[in-house]
Amino acid sequence: MRGGIPEIIMDGVNGLLVPPKNPQALTEAILRILQDPHFAKKLSQGGQEMIRTHFGFDRLLAELEQLYTPTQTALRLNAGRLAC
Repeated sequence: MRGGIPEIIMDGVNGLLVPPKNPQALTEAILRILQDPHFAKKLSQGGQEMIRTHFGFDRLLAELEQLYTPTQTALRLNAGRLAC
């Protein structure tokens, strides 16, 4: 079992996952980030991209549109039937 949220964090891409209750592994992960600024920047950029892709405003709008479009269509159809 790994600590963190493996569904969101991709080890080495947008974060580091360490086994739970393993202070040595956590120490090593922290030191790796502190000692390698290029790797830290890669993780940071990967995290920003994941947030934009999965939680950004554009995605929210697309999901809301998918949710409300069928409802709006049904309301228009029903309104047309009532007018006749």
